[in-house]
Amino acid sequence: MERINYSQIIQDILSNHSTNDTANGTEIQLLFDTQRHYYQVLNIGWKQQIRTYGVIIHVDIKDDKIWIQRDGTEIGIANELIAVGVPKEDIVLGFHAPYTAVCALMRYILAPSPQAGRGLGVGFMYLITSGSAVSGNLQVLRWDNK
Repeated sequence: MERINYSQIIQDILSNHSTNDTANGTEIQLLFDTQRHYYQVLNIGWKQQIRTYGVIIHVDIKDDKIWIQRDGTEIGIANELIAVGVPKEDIVLGFHAPYTAVCALMRYILAPSPQAGRGLGVGFMYLITSGSAVSGNLQVLRWDNK
């Protein structure tokens, strides 16, 4: 099977996000460093009397994986990459903390410990798979009550 040219795919996708906002006087700039594999879309200009400068999209290629460092789009760069055939395993969300790779998002009820004497709270909690399920004065109960 022929290897997908990630550099060209990224350039094509980012180029689709380069429409200038002429109504507000801002310019979209594409920055492609194809030797080091850094790709960015910048918003530069003036909106009324306020300077605008910001990175809208920042994508790198590292170790044959696509690292999304910043994604300021509504559709999501990862979704666009998957739509053109990039395997999910080759996409890394660089703006997520590294430890989330070893964490699992589990739905739990967070109930105060009997000693705390406070009301019931419901929420989501990240747990490191080898970590403790008790935090402070909260005890963690499974959602399905098992």
